[in-house]
Amino acid sequence: MNKTDREKLKKVLMSQLKELQTDVNKEVPSLGSNSPLPDINDQASLESERSFELRIKDRERKLISKVYEALKK
Repeated sequence: MNKTDREKLKKVLMSQLKELQTDVNKEVPSLGSNSPLPDINDQASLESERSFELRIKDRERKLISKVYEALKK
């Protein structure tokens, strides 16, 4: 890989990193509502959504660390 290709890749990685950091720093809306829901099915759905959103945030954080590692090389 020549120097020009490395610079292009670095720009792409920096752009992706900035986007990921913005996404990770956004608050997950469903985490803020702690009001009890009257229906047990609604509660289960909300918990499932929260779990899914937290997994996505965790994966984004892991991807950020991988992008940092790639930029170090």
